[in-house]
Amino acid sequence: MTRFRQLTLEERYQIQIYNALGFSLRSIATTLKRAASTISREMARNVDSTCCRYRAELAQARTDKRRRTADKSRITNEQIIRLIEQRLTEHQWSPEQIVGYLETQGYKLVSHEWIYQHVLKDKAQGGELYKHLRHKVGKYRRRYGKQDKRG
Repeated sequence: MTRFRQLTLEERYQIQIYNALGFSLRSIATTLKRAASTISREMARNVDSTCCRYRAELAQARTDKRRRTADKSRITNEQIIRLIEQRLTEHQWSPEQIVGYLETQGYKLVSHEWIYQHVLKDKAQGGELYKHLRHKVGKYRRRYGKQDKRG
């Protein structure tokens, strides 16, 4: 299993050069030993609107900006958190149901994964939100180097 690694500035320059020479996305990906989808997303995300071509410097600047301005904690609104906890405890809704309800109310930033992480954080601090989930929540543990024993 390969580890995820982000494109480097050097790889972006190579993408720019190969793209200017007319190479296909798949051949660029093969040359850089990357997935074709990675190159495709990179090109779609970072095409310069003024000259309609990929520029490595612009792509790197946009990437750096996205990293700096990323909202890591996302949900800080206490009203939303109280609403989530109420639906979880009083109504016994699943995180997926809560997300569906919140989307109808106009809150699109909430994901079921965030709710599970919130519940796990609450449990680590001695809270009891986890008791209201429909199944036991545990962290996923990757099993490297073990063979599958199912069947």
